[in-house]
Amino acid sequence: MKAGKHVTAMIGQTAETGVSRDELVQFLLIGLHDSNQLSVDGTRKWDVKGKLGGPKTMFADGALKNAAINSDQCVIGTTKPNEIMDTIWVALRTEKEINDRDKANVLTLSKVALKAAANATATQQQVYFFTGGWHDSSGDGQPQSDELGCAGGTITAMTIR
Repeated sequence: MKAGKHVTAMIGQTAETGVSRDELVQFLLIGLHDSNQLSVDGTRKWDVKGKLGGPKTMFADGALKNAAINSDQCVIGTTKPNEIMDTIWVALRTEKEINDRDKANVLTLSKVALKAAANATATQQQVYFFTGGWHDSSGDGQPQSDELGCAGGTITAMTIR
């Protein structure tokens, strides 16, 4: 990608067979190795193909970010996001809980724009992606680490030129 330009990431997420996901706030956890070079900016849509009632706009949630990066559910291998040094995390979530309509293994696609800073230098930037769901079992409107389920835990690199 070129400095000052956007690239759109497409992130897939599926419901697992036998796992109840009936009413969950859907979220993405995105880690950027250097936020001076790369940022989440622009498009933030969940279920862009309309498989489960989307597309739905996603918004940043700091409390959900904190719960997810400290959760035992969100890991790459055995590493939690809060153990990955020099990474800025962003959690994007749907406004309301989504009913999966008992459609196990239905792939939903999310679209998120990443933007290289106008003054970005030629470099490779690491980007981490997790998908997940949050069920507010306590009813307090505040995400807790034990109320989350995560999947993914993948890393990729974006080349800025």
